[in-house]
Amino acid sequence: LTPTGPAIVNVPDPISCEGTKTYSWTYSNNWGSQTWNFVYTIERLDFTVPANGAAQVACPALAMQPTPPMVADNCGSLLSPTGPAIVNVPDPLTCEGTKTYTWTYTDCEGNTHDWSFTYTIERIDFAVPANGAATVACPALATQPVPPVVLSNCGETITPTGPVIVYAPDPLTCEGTKTYQWTYTDCEGNSHPWSFVYTIERLDFTVPANGAATVACPALATQPTPPVVLSNCGEVITPTGPAIVNVPNPLTCEGTRTYQWTYTDCEGNSHPWSFVYTIERLPFTVPANGAATVACPAQATQPAPPVVLSNCGEVIAPTGPAIVNVPNPLTCEGTRTYTWTYTDCEGNSAQWSFVYTVERLPFTVPANGGATVACPDDTDIQPAPPVVLSNCGEVLTPVATSTAKPACEGNRNWNFTYTDCEGNTATWTFTYTVEYQDFTVPASVTETLECPLIEGIPVPPVVYDNCGKLLAPIGPVITSTDNPFGCEGSRTYAWTYKDCEGNAHVWSYTYNFAYSADFFAPADEVFPVGCVLYAVAPFPPDVWDICGNLIKVSGPVMTEEIGEGGCMGIRTFTFTYHDCGGHSHDWVYTYLINDDVPPVGTCLDIDVTDLGCIEEVPCPQTYDFTEKTKELLNADGIYDYCSGTDLVVTLDSWTALWQCSDADGDGVYTFGRTFYFRIADQCGNEFPEVCSVTYSGECQPLATFPQGAWGLPGEGGNPNIDLSVVQTLLDMGLFVVGGGNRSLTLTEAQCVADLLPGVSVPSVLANCHQLNCTGCNPVEPGGMKNVLAANAIALTLNIRYNVKYNGLTMLDIRNQGLDCIEMDPVTISNIRVCFGGNCMFRIWDANGNQYTFPYTIGGLLDLTNLYLNGNLNLTMGQSGVIATALNEALKRVNGYWDGAPAPGSCDPGAGAAPIEGAASKALPTGKPGAAIVEFSLAPNPAGREVTFKLEELAESQAVTLEIHSYLGQLLLRKEFGQVRSVNERIDLSGIGNGLYTVSVKAGQQRFEKKLVIVK
Repeated sequence: LTPTGPAIVNVPDPISCEGTKTYSWTYSNNWGSQTWNFVYTIERLDFTVPANGAAQVACPALAMQPTPPMVADNCGSLLSPTGPAIVNVPDPLTCEGTKTYTWTYTDCEGNTHDWSFTYTIERIDFAVPANGAATVACPALATQPVPPVVLSNCGETITPTGPVIVYAPDPLTCEGTKTYQWTYTDCEGNSHPWSFVYTIERLDFTVPANGAATVACPALATQPTPPVVLSNCGEVITPTGPAIVNVPNPLTCEGTRTYQWTYTDCEGNSHPWSFVYTIERLPFTVPANGAATVACPAQATQPAPPVVLSNCGEVIAPTGPAIVNVPNPLTCEGTRTYTWTYTDCEGNSAQWSFVYTVERLPFTVPANGGATVACPDDTDIQPAPPVVLSNCGEVLTPVATSTAKPACEGNRNWNFTYTDCEGNTATWTFTYTVEYQDFTVPASVTETLECPLIEGIPVPPVVYDNCGKLLAPIGPVITSTDNPFGCEGSRTYAWTYKDCEGNAHVWSYTYNFAYSADFFAPADEVFPVGCVLYAVAPFPPDVWDICGNLIKVSGPVMTEEIGEGGCMGIRTFTFTYHDCGGHSHDWVYTYLINDDVPPVGTCLDIDVTDLGCIEEVPCPQTYDFTEKTKELLNADGIYDYCSGTDLVVTLDSWTALWQCSDADGDGVYTFGRTFYFRIADQCGNEFPEVCSVTYSGECQPLATFPQGAWGLPGEGGNPNIDLSVVQTLLDMGLFVVGGGNRSLTLTEAQCVADLLPGVSVPSVLANCHQLNCTGCNPVEPGGMKNVLAANAIALTLNIRYNVKYNGLTMLDIRNQGLDCIEMDPVTISNIRVCFGGNCMFRIWDANGNQYTFPYTIGGLLDLTNLYLNGNLNLTMGQSGVIATALNEALKRVNGYWDGAPAPGSCDPGAGAAPIEGAASKALPTGKPGAAIVEFSLAPNPAGREVTFKLEELAESQAVTLEIHSYLGQLLLRKEFGQVRSVNERIDLSGIGNGLYTVSVKAGQQRFEKKLVIVK
């Protein structure tokens, strides 16, 4: 049989040391089975350890723990010993002895054995350094040295005993030796000495350099104090001396005097020190030289010389004096010097002088003289000068000169100059004063004539001054006087005679004019005119009298007889002429007046196109057209020959009101009404045409997203979106969307779509947001219904993506501001937005793509809350509540408009037929006719600039381009001249992103296009 097995049984299990291990096999056949076992009994045997270890070392520190041997049990398993146990003998072991380490090995059965390692410590002797020595100059320098550091053989520091000090000789005062000795002993008793020996060897000393001085006199060479000298070890040495030596001897004037001392120390070193005086006589000084200034040589007498001492005080007797005159002989001015010489014992010499300076003093002259004469020639006589002496009494001879003779009045000086030998000068002057006398002229003349035309210029007489000089007359000066009638009554010619002194006299010749003859007056005139305005004062004709003078005219005096309104009558102007002789005549000018001419000009109709609401269109019965008719007259240039612009304007008729009409098919929807006016002058003469004023405004279109263009299918609401915030954004204007429960993906193209959900044609609404349009200008209900419906549909959006601004969700930015561009912000529904301006709104989709959209506030107001009475209880993320709100909103909107009363109509005058006589100008029934001009904008959408091109123009006229916001706000205006084509680049840098209207005006035509700006 083939057994199965074995089955293994361990006791214990597992077997780690001793036990039994049984192997079992099973044999089986059809009749049964039996088991066969084999049992192992494990019994551990004892193990052995190696012999104990031993070693001898010199120091306890070298008895380091050894590594115990590797020991295996009887089965070959390595045993981990316990220990070591350490035994020191002696304990503690500090010097010599034994140190034993013991480990115990134990196997798993419990067999144990010890293993030991014993160290024997035997100290070795130590060594000390060689003895020290030094040589010093003085005992005080043999100071105790520091003994060396000595270690035992095991490295311990041994502390020495000592020192013991030995002197040789003793006591040690000058030279010898000084020894210091210490003893070192270790713990085992080994001992060694160490010594340091100083040898004292005296060094020689030094004395200072010998002294010296130079004095001026022997008495100043007194004994000096010798210097303090120290031995080389610092002891003070007392000198012997002094010995004194004089050279020459005796010493009376100049020479040397020496003082000498000797210094010796304890060792016998010796040195002398001396001080030498050198007597050197110094030069003596004399007083400063004397000096004096005298006026004459006789006053320079010999002075007394001063007393002078040598430098050592002896009185020195001078030699002299030597006398020097400069110049020689000294007769006028110069110097006289007296000089003495002084000499001392050494031969030093000095001189002393006294210098007289002879300086002549100025002399004086008598007071100047003078006389007065009548003419310049009287000054030619030379006067007699006075006698003048010099300061020393000599008689001086003068030199005579004179100044120029005066031409008229003035002074002439005769100068006499006196000079002495030194050159001092003085002048005596005699002055002639010339004083002119007055002269006379003949008597003036007067003559009478008829007219100024026959008078002649007279000849002035010959006149001489008082000294006989011929005088030239100055003039004539012509003066006139008027007679009582304002003409020249007299004329005077005057000449002035003036001599050189300024004496003056006038001689004149006077003509008196009579004007005795009368003049001839012109004939009266009559002139017909059409307007009383033209009957203005005429210019009177020029009339001359018999003397050829233009006669003065006064007036006019106006008289008139004119009918009411100033249309017919007579107006007379009377002028009066007065001549110089008192004669007078009238001249009369008469106007015949008859006004029958109508006003003239061009009837250029006015468009008022900036109305914001249909309610602003005037009603004929209540509107004041005064200011607008003034504007009409100014714009049209209508003028009457008689009344000018003072014309009578009357409202004639008006058209029916049009609402949201695109009569010319240019895609711009307008509302408005046209009024027609007749113009006449004050006399009833009518202007041949009827002029118009059109009031209109542009309807606000709804820019929305086309239905079905939202992108991904909806997957329910997002509870993180605050729908009240989304509602506010959507109700601001451009973000009006619809399409049911769909997800929203905003793209650039969808921002400019213009179809409402479910509407197949463009829907344009009048921007009159009022509940009841029953006034003069009713609003059709269809547009307002679409506004309310669009706002309600906007509330049904299930927004798929979080709308973020700068990384925050819309829920996070409540009470925060959105980016605004250009316009001041206001707060709407806790979100900062721009009222009427251009703003930016950024959206990030689920993939992180950013979309930037312009929007304009105010195009669509938050009408849903207004018309649904505030019943909008939306909850975030609950689509059922949203759907309920939508249904309720649509129901209320439809119910209101279906049951609304019929709007009121305007007064019966609306839509009246044209009046008779107005056939020259057809009355339009709507907006002016279709444009005949095309223009283009490229690129569109545009970035920071756009090119404007005018394609066609019927006639040359001014062109104006304007860019308006979505709400009609004017953002840019550019005017061009008289052109047929324009190709201009328009700067858009000041306008933000958005949808805008570009309006081009050429004359009375206006053309518009949409422009998208994306930067």
